[in-house]
Amino acid sequence: MFAQGCRWLQESEFKAPVQMEREIKIIEDFDGDYYGILPSSAVAGIRTTLILRRDSTYTLNMDYTDNKSKGVSEKGRFTLSDNIITISYNTGNKRYFLLEDGKVHSLDKNKNRVEGIYSVYYTLIKQ
Repeated sequence: MFAQGCRWLQESEFKAPVQMEREIKIIEDFDGDYYGILPSSAVAGIRTTLILRRDSTYTLNMDYTDNKSKGVSEKGRFTLSDNIITISYNTGNKRYFLLEDGKVHSLDKNKNRVEGIYSVYYTLIKQ
């Protein structure tokens, strides 16, 4: 019986199901202010506000929670492709964020999300 089943399978037009790629929903309503406290090895955290505008400009404000270190503010332009925001610096370094509905996730240099129990700390929420 098993041999007949195998022969039938070989002779039939059976094809393995094709896996569909994940549909990417492009975030169109991304402009706004995103806030969160990103982790830091030097201090308890970095209060971070990322302001995104439709004209592809951004403002990134980072204030250290210890109030002893000076905060950083930067402005510039970003690119957006497949819901990934890329900020390119003059030094050649890049910073990446993933847009989701109402959230922005800080990505590593390989455009990967931080995984594990601390992953929620790399998310900024739209205000």
